[in-house]
Formats: sequence, C-alpha cells, structure tokens
Amino acid sequence: MSLDWAEGFQVGKAGWGWGVTMVELKEAWAGRPRLKSYGGWPNVRIVGEQTYGLPVLVVEGRGPAEDRPVLGVHYSLAGPAVGQEKAAVANWGSMMQRMWGQPTETDSWRPLGEGKRSSYVIGRMLWRWPTVEVNFSVFGGRRETEAGAIIGAVMVDWVDELVAGAPYVAELERRQVDLERLWGGRVPLGERFRLSWEMKRWLMLGSEGQPTAALYAAQRALYRRGLLLTPQVGAGRLGDDEVL
Repeated sequence: MSLDWAEGFQVGKAGWGWGVTMVELKEAWAGRPRLKSYGGWPNVRIVGEQTYGLPVLVVEGRGPAEDRPVLGVHYSLAGPAVGQEKAAVANWGSMMQRMWGQPTETDSWRPLGEGKRSSYVIGRMLWRWPTVEVNFSVFGGRRETEAGAIIGAVMVDWVDELVAGAPYVAELERRQVDLERLWGGRVPLGERFRLSWEMKRWLMLGSEGQPTAALYAAQRALYRRGLLLTPQVGAGRLGDDEVL
C-alpha cells in the first residue's frame, strides 16, 4: 500500500489514512514489538522497519487523546556505521527531495559549543503542504535509544484541524446547546468575582491571529473537549476580568 502524505502515513508497506484514532492505531500495531511510551500526548512507539526507502528504527504515533485522531508520526532513523554518518545523511536528503520535491525551508548550522553534540539539531529540511508538514532533522551525533542508535528523524504532522476535528464538533455543539438551556432556564448568575487580569479566550498554541468560528470549534473538539463557550445569558453580563 502506498499513500501520499495528503492521504496518510506508512510503516513498511502498511498504510493508515489520516483520521485513524490513537485507539485504532494501537490495535493495528498490537502485533509489533512495543517500546516505552513518552509523556505528553497519548502515544504509541514500536520498532520500525524500512519505510519510504529510509532505515526507520523507531516509529511513534501521537494524538491529543485516545479517541481522537493521530496528528503526528515520528520516524527515528538508524545510525549507519561510525564514520558513515555524513554520507548517509546526504543520501537521505537527496532521496527525500526526489520523493517529495524541493523543501519549503532548509536550515543548517554547527553545534553550539562542545557539549553533548547529539543533543543538537544541526540541519533541517521542511516540506509544507496545505494539510501536512514533514520535517527532516539531523542530529549533531548519535543518540542512543532502547532500539539502537539514531542520527536523525522525520516528523510528520497532519495540520488540517478542520478535517481532523469535524467528526467531533457535533458532540461539542450538542453540549453547548444543553448548557445554554440549563443557564437560560434554571441556573441563576450568582455572585461575580473580579480578577486582577483580563480573561482571554483559549487559543491553540501556535495559532496565528483569531481562528474562524469553525476552526475554533474544531480545535476545542480536538484538544479541549470540556471547554464550552460562556452561555450568552451570562457572557453579556460579565466584564473581561470577571468570572462566576
């Protein structure tokens, strides 16, 4: 199975379309050797295999919740024989450009000082499309993992939040309607409390400007399912520095 980045991602010859949830991905990867998960978003890590022509040592899938879509896939690239790193990285970069075209951005710099060089990213290629971003990073040295040494990674992010959140917005809207009814019919405003700062609307980290109403709903459905809008009956009576 061969998938374009706009459609989904692969491990070896097996592919999954964007929209697959973390639960579904874990079930699909159940027969593969598992590695320890990291903190942050729910994630699943497995021993990798040759994928997109690259020597993938570890694959990680990550999403905002178990029942939400996978939004990021991380491929750790196996370190070649000592002394062959520079040639391997050059070959990988050329291979990626043949597959995916000219990068949108390219960065290269030297490690900052004489510390642990493997902790630095010394080169990067970024491909950016309307719905997907692919980032190839090169480390300043070999990083040891429980699966072996790696010297680079390909990180893929599905950034089409409108499509990713669409299946979950209806439930968010239903709960919003229920809250409006509750406040409008039976819940008094009660006492107001004044804060020492103005309340600001939650925005997803990295959002530029004010998202449209549709994008804001999709982001809340993906990342903050419990975050509902203040009912109109209350919002109209509260200052920017007041809460109930």
